[in-house]
Amino acid sequence: MIELETRFTRQETPSHRCPGGPEPGVRTSLSPHVPTALRYASVRVTISLTSSGQRPVMHWARKPLSEKERTMATMRFNHMELSFPVGTLTQEFRDEVDAFYCDVLGWDALDTEVVGQSCHLLRPDDGQFILLAEGKKPMSSPGYDHLGLLMETRDEVDSVLAECKRFQEKDERLRIKEYEDLTGPTITVHAFYVKHLLPIWFDVQCMERPDGKEPTPRWQYA
Repeated sequence: MIELETRFTRQETPSHRCPGGPEPGVRTSLSPHVPTALRYASVRVTISLTSSGQRPVMHWARKPLSEKERTMATMRFNHMELSFPVGTLTQEFRDEVDAFYCDVLGWDALDTEVVGQSCHLLRPDDGQFILLAEGKKPMSSPGYDHLGLLMETRDEVDSVLAECKRFQEKDERLRIKEYEDLTGPTITVHAFYVKHLLPIWFDVQCMERPDGKEPTPRWQYA
C-alpha cells in the first residue's frame, strides 16, 4: 500500500462534494478521469496495489486547506514565443519547420493570427506551445540556450536521437550535440541537444533514479 498527499485543483470549498465525484473515503478505480471541477483541494490518497493484471484502487479523503494554500496561485509553463526577422515565416519555411518538429518529434502545428500577424504555432501537447512570430528585433541565441524535453526512459531518448540523425542525413542544417551521462548520487541524466531552424536548442533527456529514490507520485488536474 502506498500513501501520499497531493493537491487537486477545485473551485468549490473543501467541504462541498465535487460534482460527479465520490464522497470522501469512497473507493474508486485509479483513473485519469478525476473530475476537472476539483479546485485547490488538498487530498490524502492511499493506493492499494492489487494482483497482476488488475488496476490499482485509490482511496481518497480531503483535508482542510492551510492559509498559505488558500492564497497561493497554481502556476506552470504555458508557452514560449520565438521571434524571427521580418519575412522569415514563409510557407516554405513553415513546411520545413513542420517536417522536423511534427514528423520527427511528433508535435502538432498550425497557423494562427496574433495581433494582426500570421504566426506559426508548435504544440508538443495540448497544454503547451511555442509561438513563432516575426519582429523588428528578432531573437538571437548564439550559445546553448535551450528548452528541456523530458522523456520517460533512456530507450525513448535514444530512439529520438536516432530519428534526428536520420533526418540530419537529409538536412545538414540540423545540429546535434551528444553528451556523456551526467551522474549524481541520486540521479543520472541521459540527454542530447538538437537544434533545427529555431533560434534555440532542445535538450532531450530522461532522469534515472536508483530503486527507492524515485520522487513521490503526484498528480494535479486543472
